Amino acid sequence: MIAVAVSRICGLPDVLAGSLDGCASLELKGAANSTEASAALLERALNAEHELSSITFADAPLGDEGASRLAALLPGRGGTLRTLRLDRCGVGAAGAADLGAAVGAGTPPLRSLSLSGNALGAAGAASLAAALRGNATASLAHLQLSASGLGAAGAAALAAGVAGSASLAKLTLDGNDVGDDGARALAAALRDGGGRALATLDLGYNHLTADGAAALADALAADGGAPALHTLWLGSNGVADDGARALARMLRTNTRLRALGLWNNGVGCDGGDALERALRVNRALTQLFLAHNAADDSEELRGKIGAALERNAKAARLTGEELGSLERDEL
Repeated sequence: MIAVAVSRICGLPDVLAGSLDGCASLELKGAANSTEASAALLERALNAEHELSSITFADAPLGDEGASRLAALLPGRGGTLRTLRLDRCGVGAAGAADLGAAVGAGTPPLRSLSLSGNALGAAGAASLAAALRGNATASLAHLQLSASGLGAAGAAALAAGVAGSASLAKLTLDGNDVGDDGARALAAALRDGGGRALATLDLGYNHLTADGAAALADALAADGGAPALHTLWLGSNGVADDGARALARMLRTNTRLRALGLWNNGVGCDGGDALERALRVNRALTQLFLAHNAADDSEELRGKIGAALERNAKAARLTGEELGSLERDEL
C-alpha cells in the first residue's frame, strides 16, 4: 500500500468531490451564502475521510446554528484537527458557547482557535473563558478574538480564563475596545500568578491610556508576574508619555520581555527618553516598535534605542534566546 502524503491545501472543489485525501488544510472563504449552506459544507468535509489538521472557514454566514452543528461534529469527526478559524462568520454568544464546550472537553485537542470578526460580546468571552479553565487536555495554545465586540466586561471574563489556563501561550484581543478597565483585569490575572504559559498578549487598538499601560507594567514588574510573557503588543492606543514612562520603569527590572509594540500611541520625546534610559540597564528587550510617534521623529533617539536593542539582540543570539522575526497575526 502506498501512503498518501498529508500535505495539500484543499478547497471547495475537494469538498464537493467528497475527497480530502492528502489534505492537511481546508480553506473555505466566502464559499456559501446561507447558514444552511455553510453548515452543510463543513459537515460534508468532516464526514468525509480526512486527516485535516487545519480548517479555515471565513466570510460566510455560518451563524450560531452552523457553529453549533460544527461543534457537535468535532468530538467524533475532528480527531486530527488542531487549528480552527471561523472568522467573520456571524457567530454570536450561543455559537461561541457550543464551540467553547467542545474545546473545553478537549475533543479534539485544538491548539489554535480563531473567532475574529464575530459579535461574541462579553457572554461569548465568558463561555470561551470557561473553556480555557476547563480544557481537559490543556491543549489550547492560541485564542484569537480580534474585533469581536468584547469590551471591558469580555476582557474581565477572559482574564479569569487566562488565570486558570495551563496551556494558553498567545491571546490576541486587538480591536475590542477593552479600555483601561479591561487592561486592569488582565493585568491583575497576570500579576497574581495566572497565565503562567502566556507568552504573547496583543491589546492593540483598544483605547488604552496611560492607566491601562501602567497596570500592565506593574503586572510585568511584580515578582512572579507573567513569568512567560515575552511579547506585548499595545499598538494604536493612547498610552502617551505617562504610559511610556510606566513601561520604562518596568523594563528596568523585567528580564523576560523581548518585544514591545507601541506604534501610534502619542509617545513624545519625554516618553522616548524614558524608554531609552531604561534600555541602558535592560538586557532583555530586543524589539521596540515606536513608529508613528513623535519620539520616533528624533534621529538621535532612534539611534540610541536602536543601538541598545542591537546590543541585546546580539547577546540573545550568543545565548540562543533570540525570538526571531515576530508576526502579530501568526497563529
